[in-house]
Amino acid sequence: MPLYTVPFVINGEERFAKDTYEVKSPVTGEAIHLCGVATESEANAAVEAAAAAATTWRDSTTSTRRDVLLKAAEIMERRRPELAQYLVDEIGQSSVWAGFNLNVAIDLIKDAAGRVGTLGGFVPRPADPSTGAMVWREPYGVVLAIAPWNAPYILGTRSVLYPIAAGCTVVLKGTELAPRVMHAITSVFHEAGLPKGVLNFISTNPANAPVVTGALIANPHVKKINFTGSTAVGRIIGKMAGQYLKPVVLELGGKAPAIVWEDANLDLAAECCSRGAFLNSGQICMSTERIIVHRKVSEAFQGKLRDAVTKMWPEALVHINPQGVEKNKKLVQDATNKGASILTGDINAQESSNTRLRPIVITHVTPEMDIYRQESFGTTVSLLEVDNEEEALRIANDTEYGLSSAVFTEDLRIGLRFAKNIETGAVHINDMSVHDEAALAHGGVKASGYGRFNASAGLDEYLRTKTAMNPRSSRRAATHPFQFPAASALLAGYHYKVKTIAGRLAIAGILSERTHNARGAKLLARDDCNARHLLFRQVYTTPITITQYTVKGHYNAKLGYDDLYNQFHQIFIASPGGVGSGCRYAANSGTWHGAFKATVSGATDADSTTELGNYCDHTRIKSGWEPEQVVNRTATISQVYRYYWTTQRGVHDVKAGLVPVSQQDLD
Repeated sequence: MPLYTVPFVINGEERFAKDTYEVKSPVTGEAIHLCGVATESEANAAVEAAAAAATTWRDSTTSTRRDVLLKAAEIMERRRPELAQYLVDEIGQSSVWAGFNLNVAIDLIKDAAGRVGTLGGFVPRPADPSTGAMVWREPYGVVLAIAPWNAPYILGTRSVLYPIAAGCTVVLKGTELAPRVMHAITSVFHEAGLPKGVLNFISTNPANAPVVTGALIANPHVKKINFTGSTAVGRIIGKMAGQYLKPVVLELGGKAPAIVWEDANLDLAAECCSRGAFLNSGQICMSTERIIVHRKVSEAFQGKLRDAVTKMWPEALVHINPQGVEKNKKLVQDATNKGASILTGDINAQESSNTRLRPIVITHVTPEMDIYRQESFGTTVSLLEVDNEEEALRIANDTEYGLSSAVFTEDLRIGLRFAKNIETGAVHINDMSVHDEAALAHGGVKASGYGRFNASAGLDEYLRTKTAMNPRSSRRAATHPFQFPAASALLAGYHYKVKTIAGRLAIAGILSERTHNARGAKLLARDDCNARHLLFRQVYTTPITITQYTVKGHYNAKLGYDDLYNQFHQIFIASPGGVGSGCRYAANSGTWHGAFKATVSGATDADSTTELGNYCDHTRIKSGWEPEQVVNRTATISQVYRYYWTTQRGVHDVKAGLVPVSQQDLD
């Protein structure tokens, strides 16, 4: 029976490559399936598909993205047994590790789905009060995601999840060591309803990886990159991205310290250090690699650590390949040659395969030994003794890495003091250094990378700001006694329950810039404008006398919502010299407010005619518009209020000129 071949996924369709390579089990050394060898051609095709889908996905509603993500979490849970087996087969780890991977991945998806609706920009206050501005946060576009093999469901899922949730499209270059897991992640999202082209998957063999990766990074459609892997490869990725001025999120290697203080619960510390050092055979970037223990409790701790390691890891642990085992053996040999001692473990023990090695704890480690600085990424851990906090911090920070760390103490003040001064992206007090969850931003410092995954910080990585400025109108500046903002608005808070003409004019009437009337009218014609929150500040200005305003007739209520808006725009906003506030509907009172005409004394050109507000009552329905009455009154605008009005679209800072009214007018 031929071996299964893992296909690529490009533009929602599975595609098989001309050439393939074998994916072998770390446990047996036998081929378990094949995977296609992507070339530069497939890489560019994946990017083109992502670019074609970018605009549509960018403009998708947050509820659409949320629903796809929640469906994906549901599917991943339903397919759990199938997905778990892929991980067990490809990286040789237990079903427990597979289950942990899936638990975290599902939680990441659910958490991101819950945060999608919070994405948005803001409205700053420009220096010139007569101008307006908005700051949008928009998706980058096409994102290249490169994910590793060691925690494939967690790291593969998060590499595509946050860009997709933010509105980006993705090309996932999956690890060659676990391509079926990466394909499965892609299939889960597509089964959940992700549109074609939003998520594309390719993989390749090590020989072709540099060319394929280079082509992906160089492609002008790719706007941002995230990479999780070794620091050595991360430096190459960062250098290539920098050549094209493309931002990168990097989560790289680590050399996590665990400080065991003199007041620590030694049983807890021993258990956590054992698990933190050897979980997943130590093949985690957050794995505990150096245990820094206070000399006063070192002997007692070493005995407890030896017992914990023997109990928790009775058998040799599987590494991803023989090279990982050989690297750790060489580090231990170098250390013992330079004076280190082995507390537990034996590098010369014969195991059932060359991918297995039992946990090894080394004591009396010094800076001259290779293992002091190199990331072992395997089943070895070093133990160092100190006498004070300063020495513990010096050793903890004496590394190029800075991803995670742990501190064990019963005094929270000591724990927080260590946490403040350890140079890592995370510090775990009285817990192991390996910790990753949806609600906590994850990433490192120094040679462990930059940028963050998870939580809101993970979404923010894939949104960039764009500022939209609206300058004031120079024509209006020349003709009006004072400036008005470049946005239409209505004073609200009285819920349209005014009865008199003067009261209605006071509530509905505003003076606004011509350029935003149409948008303002359409926005204000929404039912979601009913709720208002007002903040008043009085500013005095030159009085303006209104000598006349005219009430227009009734409108046929049988016409549709859009027709009504169009009629208002045609008759009032688009009329010669008309500037108008647009229209709005008060659902609870059955009243339409549109536009009055008023003449401002002292002005001489067409811009002096400004529409302030209109009122027509549904109690008398007539077809079209008819003149009803003309009222000649004089009122004076003597105050300007700065206020805020809110809708579902955000908060807008505006000014409005108001006719002073009595309480009777507002009743």
